[in-house]
Amino acid sequence: MVFREFPIWSTVSYVNDVPANIRNFVSYHLGIGVTQMRLIFDNPDDPSLNMLSHFPQVRTFGCNEES
Repeated sequence: MVFREFPIWSTVSYVNDVPANIRNFVSYHLGIGVTQMRLIFDNPDDPSLNMLSHFPQVRTFGCNEES
């Protein structure tokens, strides 16, 4: 069994909203201690996909008909 000095708290969310709301959503969750976020966007061309690239704790994925 591996014990970590600090716990990891991860979230996975499907999102479809305006960039300002997504930015607030991410900022809130990182602010309360989430260490890793995965956001799956309904729209693969959502402008928020690139907006969040400066957060190392956040990974974004765009959905398409194959995924």
